[in-house]
Amino acid sequence: YFQVSFLQSGTYDEIMIPIRNRCKIRPLVKVKRA
Repeated sequence: YFQVSFLQSGTYDEIMIPIRNRCKIRPLVKVKRA
C-alpha cells in the first residue's frame, strides 16, 4: 500500500494527518506511484 512507500520516505507524521482526508492521500499516492 501507499503507506509503506510513505514510511520509507520518512513522512509518516505528515501522512498521518492527511490519512484522515482521502482527497489529499489520493493525489499523493498518484505522484509516488507515477
